[in-house]
Amino acid sequence: MESKFQAQLEKLMKQDSVTGVVCGDSSGLPLAACGIATHRHAGLVSAIANQASKIFPSLNEVPIICIEGEKTNLLIRSEDKMVLGIFKTKV
Repeated sequence: MESKFQAQLEKLMKQDSVTGVVCGDSSGLPLAACGIATHRHAGLVSAIANQASKIFPSLNEVPIICIEGEKTNLLIRSEDKMVLGIFKTKV
């Protein structure tokens, strides 16, 4: 299973403008990080996803969060007990 997981991370990193990927569990424990993303980002990304989910408590929706910086965007999505953060350069 770990090799499939690593293969998916590598596939994400090959996408245009992706500069980093971080994956953690819903408690913020890091599972993987590559590119500009570090294991320290896992806790932050998880906390943001948890807070954002409180915006839609009764809609059964999982929000996709986009944090826009001057040169980089961070997309955050949680699914089941996993949280994914994707760093992308603006084009």
